[in-house]
Amino acid sequence: MNIDKIVQVDITISTSTTIDGGYDRMLIVGPLPETAGGKTTPDVASYTGIDELSAAGFTSTDPVFKAAQVAFSQSPRPKEIYIAVRKKVSGDTEVITDTLFRAKATSGWYAMCPVGVTEDEIQKIAAWVESNEKICVFQTTSLTTNPVQETMSRSATIHAKSEDEYINAALIARFLSYDPGSEMWAYKSLAAVNVQDLSDQETKTMDDANIMYFTKLGNANVVVGGKMASGEWIDTVRFCDWLKSKIQENEVNLFLQYSKIPYTKEGIALVESALRAALDEGVKNGGIAAPEISDNVQVPSYTITVPSISEITAATRKTRKLLGVKWTARLAGAINSTAISGTVNY
Repeated sequence: MNIDKIVQVDITISTSTTIDGGYDRMLIVGPLPETAGGKTTPDVASYTGIDELSAAGFTSTDPVFKAAQVAFSQSPRPKEIYIAVRKKVSGDTEVITDTLFRAKATSGWYAMCPVGVTEDEIQKIAAWVESNEKICVFQTTSLTTNPVQETMSRSATIHAKSEDEYINAALIARFLSYDPGSEMWAYKSLAAVNVQDLSDQETKTMDDANIMYFTKLGNANVVVGGKMASGEWIDTVRFCDWLKSKIQENEVNLFLQYSKIPYTKEGIALVESALRAALDEGVKNGGIAAPEISDNVQVPSYTITVPSISEITAATRKTRKLLGVKWTARLAGAINSTAISGTVNY
């Protein structure tokens, strides 16, 4: 006898999706190879090592090659690096924003490292990054002036000893190795770049201008700073971008996994649960503060407010759009410095 006549079992494989924001991957934007030697250089591509850059026509004298070499020298080493080259149009280098929009069409990267760009192009790049939910790190040889306007909250600058040092590539590659929310962009060492002997006045001036730098702290060579041009912390911007993607991913998967999300108390609870799962992951990563007790009062990591079904009008339910879901969370932040006082007694 066929067992299906007694017990019939059907299995459906549920569908789900992930949003790859590329929060651990960088993009180098720079000029075409000076001499490609007959090799074809992709407009935008990912590379897992220097050999692949050589196969694409880059040589050790090209800014893109040098920057990638610095990035791949960091520990941990990036698994892959995206590179977008600036094409020639009628013999002239294309407008930088054309390169950036073409690079954006290739998903999988988050932090940008421009090389071989002019001073006037820096503001164009910073403005583009601001409106396209990416972050960017520039380098400057100036000890006093940040080339990025202080209104920009997605572009950072680090000081370099020379224009061909590409310390911005080292910085991005080093700190993208951490999960979003688990890091602060300071007090770690960099490889393949020069540590700088800076005076107290020079470091103060750069701190005031929100310029990062790589210097000796005691016996350790470390990055100091960690801020965007606006003064916002780089790790905060990165974590919030990641959290937005995680919430979107969780909510979209609800619609993929269920035949219908009913506009009922139970359906609203499903939306809340997906949001809560994203926020819990943010707590686990260290971006959102863990619950704690202060003055004998329990302080939660976050709070979520959803509308009750009785508060939602029939007109709103007809639109099939759930409004009024709100949340607040406490950023864990980080301690970058401290002041400690004490007294010794005989």
